[in-house]
Amino acid sequence: MFMLRYKQWKLVAYPGHAYPLFDLHADPEETQNLVDDPARADQLANMTARLNSIIDPVAINALALSDQV
Repeated sequence: MFMLRYKQWKLVAYPGHAYPLFDLHADPEETQNLVDDPARADQLANMTARLNSIIDPVAINALALSDQV
């Protein structure tokens, strides 16, 4: 699992699953996952691109799983 926070936004990356997106200003308890909110599609794309510019969650997850074998 990987997490990126940028300004008020938090993206949690679970390779193989939808990535939860939270607006920490509006929802500090992280109770509303905005991943399926069409109004947040641009923010989801932005946060995903930011995360992918730092690390490749899918590749790192695959490496970690292969190391566990």
